[in-house]
Amino acid sequence: MAPQRQSGGTRALTDDELAAVLDAADVGVLAFGGGTYPYPVPVALGYAAETDRLVVQLEGGPDSEKHRRRSRDGKVGLAVQDRTDDRWRSVLVQGDLREVAYQDAPRAVAALTESAERTPDPVVWSDLRPEETLTAYELVPAKRSGRAYRCE
Repeated sequence: MAPQRQSGGTRALTDDELAAVLDAADVGVLAFGGGTYPYPVPVALGYAAETDRLVVQLEGGPDSEKHRRRSRDGKVGLAVQDRTDDRWRSVLVQGDLREVAYQDAPRAVAALTESAERTPDPVVWSDLRPEETLTAYELVPAKRSGRAYRCE
């Protein structure tokens, strides 16, 4: 399929549009620093617009690459996109990743659970090795931005 040309240029998303893209997203790409190169991984996410809380879930044990990088430097970037036939919107969130108890962010965790149910994910509880866990993290934003593109 040939790439679509942009028409009408791009524009920044409003705060309401940023929230709408995050609210509709089931999956994003979370990039960790703390190494020679960034370490991006796809993650299921949950966003609660009414509380402005964004939660992701990471699997793996303490020796996994993502957990090692998170413990060195909790600063991460998250990229999310929303595409239809005539438009494409992207949101970037940069901030600190902090472990969160499920009961401390119930609406965002409920959204995460719904996302995980809609997203094909090869990791289920029964697949985890004894040293691995599923852990919820809140991405506390330091910076958010988004762009909208109109396609022909």
